[in-house]
Amino acid sequence: MNRDHESSLATVGTSRPLQDHVLHITSPGELGLATTAAVLTGHLTRLGATVATHEPPGPGSTDADADALRVSLHGPNSGSGVRASVHGWGGLGSGPFSEATAQARLGAAVVHGRAGGTPRLLGLDYLSTVGGLVAAQGTLAVLFGERRGIRWDAVETSVAHAALFTVGQYVAAATAAEDPETEPDGVTEDTAAPPFTSADGIVFEIETLSAQPWLDFWDALGADRAAIGASWRPFLGRYAHAVAPLAKDLHRTTGRHTYDRIREHAERAGLSVCPLRTLHERRSDDDVRRDAPPWEFRTAPGAPEPTRRRPAGTGPGPLSGIRVVESTRRIQGPLASRLLGLLGAEVVRIEPPGGDPLRGIPPMAGDCSARFTVLNHGKRVEEIDFTGPAGREAVRELVTDADVFLHNWAPGKAAELGLDHSDLAEVNPDLVYARASAWGRDPSGPRPLGTDFVVQAWSGVADALSTDGPRRAGSLMTLLDLLGGHLAAEGVLAALLARERGARALRVDTSLLAAANVLLGDRFRPARTAAPAPGLLLPTADGTLAVGADLSTVAAQLPGSRTADDVPALLRTADAGYWSALLTGRGIPATVLCTDVGLLPADPLLAAAYTTDGCALPVSPWRFS
Repeated sequence: MNRDHESSLATVGTSRPLQDHVLHITSPGELGLATTAAVLTGHLTRLGATVATHEPPGPGSTDADADALRVSLHGPNSGSGVRASVHGWGGLGSGPFSEATAQARLGAAVVHGRAGGTPRLLGLDYLSTVGGLVAAQGTLAVLFGERRGIRWDAVETSVAHAALFTVGQYVAAATAAEDPETEPDGVTEDTAAPPFTSADGIVFEIETLSAQPWLDFWDALGADRAAIGASWRPFLGRYAHAVAPLAKDLHRTTGRHTYDRIREHAERAGLSVCPLRTLHERRSDDDVRRDAPPWEFRTAPGAPEPTRRRPAGTGPGPLSGIRVVESTRRIQGPLASRLLGLLGAEVVRIEPPGGDPLRGIPPMAGDCSARFTVLNHGKRVEEIDFTGPAGREAVRELVTDADVFLHNWAPGKAAELGLDHSDLAEVNPDLVYARASAWGRDPSGPRPLGTDFVVQAWSGVADALSTDGPRRAGSLMTLLDLLGGHLAAEGVLAALLARERGARALRVDTSLLAAANVLLGDRFRPARTAAPAPGLLLPTADGTLAVGADLSTVAAQLPGSRTADDVPALLRTADAGYWSALLTGRGIPATVLCTDVGLLPADPLLAAAYTTDGCALPVSPWRFS
């Protein structure tokens, strides 16, 4: 491509690195990938691509052509272009694919259901959404590699391979070398999980990461001291275990106070409260636009011109030769850089002297926490105290020769440290500066402490999930942290591609709130109903059968003349494996429910999707050719 054309592309806008690219997509028809196709297409077009064709497989297509979503992306001088194939099961399951059966087979249903003591389907196309992001990441990575002379023609992935990362921490803990965790029992008669309900009927979440605000808040409300103390560790551990058996006295306590009174006590104690807002309430917010991109790109004003490009490396993956420096904690940021590492990047992780405290949280995989390992495997660690001048200078030196700097610091911290976008752009104008936050760069109005469960409550995700459960509640599975990590990785890839096309001193912002918007998708349309994704969990003689259909559809495929009312009794006459084989043979998505995520790596169909390093770790969800 000539230099004049490159310059004109740089002025188009850093947020559209796929400008002048044409997208061809072949729909998988009835194979359960509609949401995956919508996410993939929507994100590539928001980055500038134009959809040329979007059609079902033609009459001449083979079975192999029809079993996947197929995409090709063509740009100037790109030859045959980049091709992507997205399967449903991808060899990790059998029969027709559906969101419901994927959640049941791959562990999401049992993890989501822990808080209530029984497996539950999420009721949103969560795994399909993650699959769309993973497909977009692979496509952008191949295109980026092509720009740097790494000739990959195609990438292949599946929703099922992507899904294994959503339960990665729970599987790692269950397969840890030392004291592996067993599947928790969930709540008991004397306990109940969040959220809470006030005397005037407001359902709300609370959040604090420190014990003192927890104690002060509940003391002020008059809760029993023993209940306060016994509930603190389960509350704090809900991120790791997806279950929070809190003493019921806490729920009774909030039921004696109005929400306004509860909020006053929370403010005094330094604890955040957030009501579960409805989708209708969320739709009325000024920032809700169905076509709004989930990333924000900017350039640093006055930054020096870029002076170099890192040469392509010789390692595996299209990001070979790219160096990512990260300073992140918990899930969202570490997962983003882990994904970039699986795409071939070298990842350098900044940790405080002595290492990240989360490294020592049991269960252990050798000398490191299993949960920490699954998010940070393969990263090089630099221990730096950047609260002092010497440490801040060490960070600047580290990013001088880097391609990406990623952090998820609290608002204002980067500027306070002198490590903000403009500061590091002066050091390295080629650097992509990425921030993964809770609410985004400029949240409108005050917001509570931005964590997964609070953002679920505020964004309408918890309300959407409530449609298939007995009460209004979000999920204690860290849905948005995980989805936010995928979104951050996608944003970095888009920014790297924009850099290759002439952009400089780039910054990309992503957030948990943006991840919530992606997950809710077209439910923001006022005419959209809140009906859950089709799917049922049905008892059989020896376990539970998951089907991606309603009872009437199932009844029509069972032996003899049946009605929907006959199905539950009939299914109890044989085991789940029998019914699964019968229904999948007749074109109905069906599978046996996984009730223990620790058994997933031992499943013959899933074994190749895991590797072991002190615990089971999912392998890369992409295959490049």
